[in-house]
Amino acid sequence: MRRVITLLIFLYMKAIIMAAGRGSRLKELTHNRPKALVPVLSRPVIEYTFDALPDAISEVIYVVGYKGDAIRDYLGAHYRGRTLSYVTQTELRGTADALWKCKDLLTHEDRFLVMNGDDIYSQQEIAQCIACDRAFAYIQSPPLSPSYLSIVVNELGNIAGASRPKDATTHVNIATGVYVLTPHIFQYQPVQIASGELGLPQTILAMTKDYAVRGVEMKHWHSINSPEDIAKAEERLRISRS
Repeated sequence: MRRVITLLIFLYMKAIIMAAGRGSRLKELTHNRPKALVPVLSRPVIEYTFDALPDAISEVIYVVGYKGDAIRDYLGAHYRGRTLSYVTQTELRGTADALWKCKDLLTHEDRFLVMNGDDIYSQQEIAQCIACDRAFAYIQSPPLSPSYLSIVVNELGNIAGASRPKDATTHVNIATGVYVLTPHIFQYQPVQIASGELGLPQTILAMTKDYAVRGVEMKHWHSINSPEDIAKAEERLRISRS
């Protein structure tokens, strides 16, 4: 019986999708819509987000902010067979703050998936993450900006800290905004970063001193932060489909 219950837990998970930001670097593309509805190959990013969700995800909590009503109108209370609820982050105080606003909806969960709602992911790689008790996804890449941390993965494959990249050309492990967590994360004080926001990756790093968090390497992450990013993502998506 216990094994059956465990299997059911692994077959049912909530996902928290963070989509509160405006995406100011996308300029006129987000003047009248949230970043999650910006088109990539004529499809809004939000569609790619649902493409990436494994079947185990049966409920989604969307954290919305800038023009959040447009996301609510697009998705509604049920979308692609999943139940949706919404939490509003009126003041953009960082990714840890976004997750903490969902705390009351997660305190009875065994595990849950957290992911950015404005990037494009591979369903297979998300599935690799949710196969872990706790996970922190990363990609090997030159740092996208000076604010990115280089994530350290130890010989056991677990996250073991972070450091500042030495230069802008060396490939390092950078966070891709996908995590599998348990309510234990709420035992920790959200970490304030240089911008004054509360950073979820930094808070998870604090948790790794007490709980093992598996590092999961991604190879198919498309960060959507600028028109140039959209062009790159569209080119890679065309190649992957050919």
